[in-house]
Amino acid sequence: MTGRKTQNSTYDPLDHFLRIVLFAVMTSIGMAGMGLAFLAQPLSQYMSDRQKLADHEQGLDNLEKLYDQQEALLANAESPAVAERIAINHFRYQPIQAALGQTEPLHSTWPELTHAVSMAAIDTLEIKDRHEPLPFQNFITTLAAQPNSQNLLALFGAILVLISLTFFSRKSYA
Repeated sequence: MTGRKTQNSTYDPLDHFLRIVLFAVMTSIGMAGMGLAFLAQPLSQYMSDRQKLADHEQGLDNLEKLYDQQEALLANAESPAVAERIAINHFRYQPIQAALGQTEPLHSTWPELTHAVSMAAIDTLEIKDRHEPLPFQNFITTLAAQPNSQNLLALFGAILVLISLTFFSRKSYA
């Protein structure tokens, strides 16, 4: 039972399925083209805003790290050995105990202080651009900057939708 005969034409399930698939594909492509043409500028602005927001969040994270480092420095400021240890490391100061061979073990707060001093630099405040653009972000930005291309894309999308409605719509079998 491959087909049913009517007065003017035969009903072929494969032909019907092919028409449905072609209609769906061409209409979807046409509507996507029109949607992309109409939404290129808002999408470009949205992606730009999202990039700026991510950069500002990165800067905020850097400021929070710097704040934590400063808190660690302030927490160790009351320790009597802090100034001496900073002088030993940064100014090549040699205390009398070290000259006599008497060494004092480091306290547990010293590694945190060393880490805080080493990380407290001005370059931590710089916002670093680690975010790579999305694959279609450059295309959207370029399309948003070219209104003629937007108009052509919308026109070709509309033509594709009209073609699919005209040639792949339901066929009358009566």
